[in-house]
Amino acid sequence: MNLFRRLRGPVIDEAGVLAVTYAYYLDPQPQRALAAFERLVEVGAAEPARAEVMATAAWVFGRIAGQNPGIQGAVRRALERRRATTSPFGMMVLETMEAGDEAAQQLLTRPLTSATDIAFLEAEVVATGSIEPFVRMIDALE
Repeated sequence: MNLFRRLRGPVIDEAGVLAVTYAYYLDPQPQRALAAFERLVEVGAAEPARAEVMATAAWVFGRIAGQNPGIQGAVRRALERRRATTSPFGMMVLETMEAGDEAAQQLLTRPLTSATDIAFLEAEVVATGSIEPFVRMIDALE
C-alpha cells in the first residue's frame, strides 16, 4: 500500500464492506466495491487459512470485477500487493473475474452437491441481483 493511501486512512468502513459483500446489487457502485475488496485483502481475507470462510466473498468480488472491466486491473494489483494471486481466495477472484458471465452460467447449470453450492448461488444474487440463482435453489429443494 502506498504512503498516501496509508495516511489517508481506509476508503471504506466495515459497514460499507459488509454492504457490498451482502447487498451489492442494491447499490451497484464498482469503485465502492473495489474499495471494499482492497480493504478485505488488506485485513487478510486472502490468507489460505481463511479460504473456506471467504469463498463466497471471493465469488462476489470476482463477479463484480468480471462485470466491470474498469476495476479489473486494480483488483489484480490489490492481490499482487499482498502476494495473494495464488491463494485460494485470489485464484477464485481472478478465475471468476476472467470467466465473466460464463462463470454465472456454469454455476447455474452444474449439479448442486453441497451447501457451498447454495452459498455461491446466494453470492451470485448479491453480485448481480438476478433471480435465476433463487430459482435454481428452489428447484434443488424439490
